[in-house]
Amino acid sequence: MRTESELDPILHPNCMPVFMKLYAGNCDVRNPLVSPSLGDYTGLPPLLIQVGEHEIIRDDGVQAHTRARAADVNSTLEIWPGMIHVFQGTQEPPFPEALEAIRHIADFIRTHATKK
Repeated sequence: MRTESELDPILHPNCMPVFMKLYAGNCDVRNPLVSPSLGDYTGLPPLLIQVGEHEIIRDDGVQAHTRARAADVNSTLEIWPGMIHVFQGTQEPPFPEALEAIRHIADFIRTHATKK
């Protein structure tokens, strides 16, 4: 969280307690339904996890991917160089990388939606 704190204009470590409260309310943030990086991925369908290189919660996505793979889930992790939190929809006009990432999402859905 701290290594990218000056590079992510969307999230900053100092804001996380407020964001966590807004996101989780009174729920325990260690609950896997609140914190996907703590979840049980057993039996889930294929996953595509996209994170920006410079987002402060990047490692949560990496941890979720690792847990999914450990549960034998077909998980794809994309770490987008130079990108920030929610880069896919943050800026107007969008980053060129955002359009490419959205194409990856569409391709992933097309590939996996037809498989059973």
